[in-house]
Amino acid sequence: MIVSLRATVLSAVAVLAPPLAAQRNVPLTAPDSLPVAVHAAITAPGNLIKFGGGSTVIRDVIAIQFFPTATARDRQSAVDLIQGRVIGGTRVGYPEHAYLVRIPYALSMGDSVSGPLMRAIKKLRTLPTIEFATIRSLNGIVLQ
Repeated sequence: MIVSLRATVLSAVAVLAPPLAAQRNVPLTAPDSLPVAVHAAITAPGNLIKFGGGSTVIRDVIAIQFFPTATARDRQSAVDLIQGRVIGGTRVGYPEHAYLVRIPYALSMGDSVSGPLMRAIKKLRTLPTIEFATIRSLNGIVLQ
């Protein structure tokens, strides 16, 4: 009976749990680097798109900088909103640095190749705790 009840509880938790990416903890401060293996994966030719003006951008990475007053909960909520996960950071901005967040890349009907990126950025820009949310090009952050 105890085993059966435990299995039922675990099944209920699995159904109610948010997606795996949303369960990842967002650090209170942005990392100051990006692991070499992660950089190689996100800059692979199949993960790049040509953007207006001829720049090449990473199709599933957003740079996010919060206002210094953003709490840990604010930061986690923002990343969860776009189903992202922090993969690194960059030393842009002061006193805050920018988080590099990878999002799911799923095109919707009628999307351009940058649709998922633009939708996620649009959502983030509605939050009062976000100083900026922008695309990441091969040459660094592109402020829009």
